[in-house]
Amino acid sequence: AGNGFTASYAADLDKTTAAYTNRGYVVNLGYAEGDMSLGLETDGTTSEVTVGYTMGDIAFAANADNADTWDVSVAYTMGASTITVATDEASVATVALATTLNGLTLGAKTGDANEFSVGYAADAFGFAIAYDSGNSAKFGDEAETTLVVDYAIDGMGFQLKANNQSEMEISSSLSF
Repeated sequence: AGNGFTASYAADLDKTTAAYTNRGYVVNLGYAEGDMSLGLETDGTTSEVTVGYTMGDIAFAANADNADTWDVSVAYTMGASTITVATDEASVATVALATTLNGLTLGAKTGDANEFSVGYAADAFGFAIAYDSGNSAKFGDEAETTLVVDYAIDGMGFQLKANNQSEMEISSSLSF
């Protein structure tokens, strides 16, 4: 990286996989100058171009690839709130609103599915609940309704996850 340019190359060199003959790679190239950014990512089969431009409180983003998929969005930020309008190659239009206030985060999105989320974080405690009508048959972190509760103190962390599929996970961590 340097002078606004970035470049990276990543290759899968794992010889133990069954797909050893189909090892993959990804090349990323980027350029950013002021309020504008350009990017290119390719794996030799699919190539994607991205463009971003910010003008004050308005941000424009677009991406397209050679598989005929594309997305375009415009976002407007007012303080801690952002409203985003987007569409894609399937003509799915979405409107999203996100805001934060004193540790409380709220999000809503509508389009082909409806999404709502509420989260709160203060000191050692945090929780988040989310609903996505497009995930009715999914499990785990991608379930239609998810709940996450976190608590951390003195290097110990505890987390509870639950969802509408009657799945629950309790985990702990230790850091020192």
